[in-house]
Amino acid sequence: EIYKLELSWGGPSDYFTFEYNPENRELVSIKYHFLDWYDGAVREIPYNSREWDILEELFYNCILIE
Repeated sequence: EIYKLELSWGGPSDYFTFEYNPENRELVSIKYHFLDWYDGAVREIPYNSREWDILEELFYNCILIE
């Protein structure tokens, strides 16, 4: 399952995607997306980084509702 946390929209826009495996109940990947009209970039958040830890906590506390 993919969950999206949109930070801004229009032009430019940016958001995070969270790939979650419901069978294992684990977060598989987190990516940051930046889109500017006809261009874009994606950065994968490294596992076990400070950013991963913060976003993982946000995901489980605010986004995933089971």
